[in-house]
Amino acid sequence: MKNVFRVCVLFLLAGAVFGCKNSSSRMKLTDYQWLLKTMYINGESLVITANNPSVVFTDSSRINGYGGCNRFFGNYEENGSKLSIQVLGVTQAMCPDIEIEDRFLAILRNVTTYEIAEEQLVLYDGGNQQLAILAPDKTKNRDRR
Repeated sequence: MKNVFRVCVLFLLAGAVFGCKNSSSRMKLTDYQWLLKTMYINGESLVITANNPSVVFTDSSRINGYGGCNRFFGNYEENGSKLSIQVLGVTQAMCPDIEIEDRFLAILRNVTTYEIAEEQLVLYDGGNQQLAILAPDKTKNRDRR
């Protein structure tokens, strides 16, 4: 009887330890600055290798980021996997190639859902089509306000 009790206690402890580890290691929108890696345009993927467009989701439901030329800011609402983003303002610097930035901002405006899987933030539109894939920038500490 003592052995059965010990085995039960061991399983309960193992479940608690592994359960806590999995839930605490889960990434959230607000954990990182997210760097744009891939955009989907008309079903074709475009890998981003320059200018590092990025976005930060704060704990106070605000966003800010860099489109590759200009800075932007706005608000977001998150409810489970649902996500809506409202870009409120963008600086107006003159840049030779603004197409990537324009498409990135359009993607942000069209997001309806997201998932974080395999350390990537994947953004989807209302038809559940992938819009973009972003990776966490783990090199920067940031203010999460």
